[in-house]
Parts: sequence; structure tokens; C-alpha cells
Amino acid sequence: MDETQRLFYRKNFQVRFLRSTATEFQNLFSDIMQRVYKADFQKVRPYGKHGDLKCDGFLSSKGAVYQCYAPRELKEKETIHKIKVDYPGAKKHWRDQMKQWVFVHNDNDGLPGGVVRHLHVLKTSEKKKVEVFWWSEPELIGEMEKLDEADLVDLFGPQPTKVQSQIISFPELQTVLTAISKSIPDPEPVIKAPSPEKIAHNNLSEDTTRFLHLGRHLEREVQKFLEKWPDPAFADQIAETFRNQYDALRNTGLNSEEIFVGILRFCGFNQGNGSAHNTAVLAVVSYFFERCDIFEDPDAVVFSA
Repeated sequence: MDETQRLFYRKNFQVRFLRSTATEFQNLFSDIMQRVYKADFQKVRPYGKHGDLKCDGFLSSKGAVYQCYAPRELKEKETIHKIKVDYPGAKKHWRDQMKQWVFVHNDNDGLPGGVVRHLHVLKTSEKKKVEVFWWSEPELIGEMEKLDEADLVDLFGPQPTKVQSQIISFPELQTVLTAISKSIPDPEPVIKAPSPEKIAHNNLSEDTTRFLHLGRHLEREVQKFLEKWPDPAFADQIAETFRNQYDALRNTGLNSEEIFVGILRFCGFNQGNGSAHNTAVLAVVSYFFERCDIFEDPDAVVFSA
């Protein structure tokens, strides 16, 4: 497995992580942990009058009780209440078996200040009894990266190698572009080329930056495809669709990284269509990232000769 495949797997994970809530998030967490730790990790399901004993998963070797929390919108008051109920409940049910308590959440922006303060107080007060941790995307990626290729394929499907990512076919491009065009708004004739500082200006992650750089090698193929398309307004229509999707995501208050993942999903990334399809999605997103008003351009950029 090469680094390009690893990059695609991380991006696949991010797409699933950011879209998952409630049971779907818990399943993603458990799917990874079960593959990493095998029989050492036990997924816990609610049963009888005691439910799940305030535990979504138990890692025997560490005595770690994992509690997942993935609401559609994480709020400070409700989250603190969740912790106040779940931690004492876990201590009651697991007693001396619980050496660690891990709060696993899905808020990519970070926890509210009051929640972090409450967790730190809990960690300090319990340090002689139970180790308290809280996990989110970075920790779960760390666990995912312990998996071998067979497990990653099982979770996310096959992903392109470096060589495969540099090859793209017109049929795959047609599949992606025609799917995007199904809800085409009125086109605008101008496609603006952004400055080369655009990625840095939008504070996109290192992985996303590398992902877009990888896609740039394929932009010429997208350009060739669009030039051969019989409708000369097709590229403008796709660009307008991208702009509208970007505006819709931005207006929900998402950060740049979440918006980028949302655009990948909108274009069909990580939909179980195979590595060639994901490569085509990357090529299309990279092409229109550079040529239309999705994400922000710096107000002024000075280029040196």
C-alpha cells in the first residue's frame, strides 16, 4: 500500500466521520476498533433494563470503557449533562474493571469550552482511580492507520495507487460530471481562475492540500473531456452547480474542511463505486476548485517573476 492509497483512505474516513451521527457514528468507531484489536475489543449493545451499561465498547487489555456521543449538533449544556450521567453510570456498572474512560465525539471543530473544562476537572479528580480521555477525528484516524490494507478495503473499498491515480478514463469522467449536472441551475458564462494561494487562504488541512495537488495532474484530462462535450455551456453549468453547493454548505456554518468533504460527497466520493470513480471525483473537484468561485480567493496576491 503506497502513500497515495493511504491519503485516499484518510479522506474516505473523513467523509464517513463528518456525515455520521448517533448509531452510524458508533458503528464506524466499532468497525475500526474491532479490526485493530480483534477479540480484545468488544462492542456493547443495549440489552434488558440496564441498556448498554453506559459503555459502547470495552477494550479488555486496557480496561477501557468507550462512550460515543455524536448528535447532529453538539451543544455545551447537553454534552456536559451526558458526561455527568454516563461517567458515574460507567463506574457503577464496571467498577474495578474500568481503568480508562474514553469520551468519543464527532465534533471536528473541537468541544465547547465548558465541556473541555468539565472534562479536565473530571480527569484531575479521577486520576488516581480512572484515566479520562476524549477522542475525536485525530485519534480515530490514528487507530485506522494501524489497519492493514485488507481491513481498509473491507471498510472503505479499494483505493487508487499512485500509478492508478494518474490515469483517468472519459467514461468515469462522464459518469461523475453528468451526475453533478442533474440539478443544473442557470449558467453564468464566466469561470474565474483563482490565485495559487487559494488553498492556504482557506486553511484547508495538509491532507486536503495534498489531495488537491494530486488532482492537479488530472486536470488536463478534465479539460479535454469538457472541450469534446457537445454542449459548450456544460462546463459553465457545472461550475454554477459547484458554486451553489458551496454556498449552501457555507451558509450552514461549516468550516472549510467540512465544506470540502461535503463537496466530495456531493460529487459521489466514497459511494462504493470503486477506486477509478474516486479518482474521477478528485479530478473534477480539483479542476473546478481552481476555476470557479468555490472557497475564497485572497483579496490581493502579489506574484514574483
